[in-house]
Amino acid sequence: MASDLSQLIQDSISNTLNGLLAKETKLIETTKVHEKDIQDLEILQVNVVFDFEKISSTLSFAIPGTSASFIFNSMMGDRLAETIATIDDDTKDAMEEFISNLAGGLVTTINGSDLPDLGNVKFSIAKSQVIKGNELPTYDNMFRFLLDLEGHQLEVFTQFDKILLPFIATLMASEITKHEEPVIEEVVEEPEVIEAPKEEVKEEKTEEKTEEAPKDKKIGLDDKKIKLIVMGLGGLIALLLVSGIVMYFMGVFDEPEPVVVKVVKKVKKDEVDIIKYKTLKKVNFKTSDIDTKRLNGRLALLNKSSILTPSQLSKENLEEKKRLEALDIEKEYIEFAKNNKEEPIEDKPKQKIIKNKPKQKSIKALPEMVKKVKEEVKIEKLKYIIANSLQYKLFSQLLTKTGTTTASASICSNENGETVIFIGPFETDNTKNKMDLLINQSDSNIETKIDNITKEQFSQYCNM
Repeated sequence: MASDLSQLIQDSISNTLNGLLAKETKLIETTKVHEKDIQDLEILQVNVVFDFEKISSTLSFAIPGTSASFIFNSMMGDRLAETIATIDDDTKDAMEEFISNLAGGLVTTINGSDLPDLGNVKFSIAKSQVIKGNELPTYDNMFRFLLDLEGHQLEVFTQFDKILLPFIATLMASEITKHEEPVIEEVVEEPEVIEAPKEEVKEEKTEEKTEEAPKDKKIGLDDKKIKLIVMGLGGLIALLLVSGIVMYFMGVFDEPEPVVVKVVKKVKKDEVDIIKYKTLKKVNFKTSDIDTKRLNGRLALLNKSSILTPSQLSKENLEEKKRLEALDIEKEYIEFAKNNKEEPIEDKPKQKIIKNKPKQKSIKALPEMVKKVKEEVKIEKLKYIIANSLQYKLFSQLLTKTGTTTASASICSNENGETVIFIGPFETDNTKNKMDLLINQSDSNIETKIDNITKEQFSQYCNM
């Protein structure tokens, strides 16, 4: 029986969103795609090739604009931003990184599951494009994953090629998404009723008219009442019109006048006061509009040292102290190598010293001792810049100006679970400092932190 990847794929989608956004994500349902699910949506389609030991298959991931914009806003820390149905360049870059993390997590899970009929696997991104749902050639073997992200529903679509169908048996058993059909009410035409012609009454009508003649007086009184009512309504309308015109000229309906701020600037050259008038638009400020949680988070980032916990700071200080001590030891050995005429440290009986003849034992052991110290001092750490902004496209453009050949931008999570961008590794401090300067010149609001981390730390933060 073939291995079933259905549960691994569903878990990878939820786990990737959990790790990327640090928010609880649950899978509500999985269904086969109905054309009404996707045909009217703008989607980002990303094709990912999975190369197993025995087969190669392509999975096509599709994310609608509303889901993509909500995920991007959550990555930026702005959950209250309005979701839109279109996909811009920044959202596209962020979603491509999300699919890359999703595929990487799925590969790690498969390789750790010991599937003999598939073996180990690796992936590569083949193509990505923004299209309309009705431009897809077919909806066959396409599934809709409905997710709940802390009360907000998201959709992720995945389409499989025929090669992988035997390995997703559980997904293939899913039902098609149900859509309620519009109810059409039947209109029953009623037959027309033809009234019989009324018989003419000649003499009786004349008699009735003569009998109803005294009612003319009542009709005249009703007419007078109607005229009085009409005249009263006309007067009321006229009064309202006059009142409205008076209020209009009094400025009741005018917008509030802008606040004029008087700014005095003294110029020593001519000893003349120059007065500038700057018009500021009046703002109706409401304290309820303040997002205190987000404001406190931004204020916390103003102090860069607060990003590290006390235990992390003490650990870094201890490592730095050890590194300096090891460097001092190395300097001592180097000085000893230069002055190799010195006596060994251990106590020995006095003997005749032959001038200009080095101690062979000390010289022979010295290279090994220096090598051992260098290995202890050497710490393989890579040069990185950590930015709190997710302007992935901007950082990629700035990297081309530094001349680096190894550095790139990656969307990761820091030790506090916040989504940040790791930029690096840089070959030298010059390229790293140049990138940091370019970021500050492009946008002074971006908070950056220069850090040296190991490959293992980078893999842990970026889920690589």
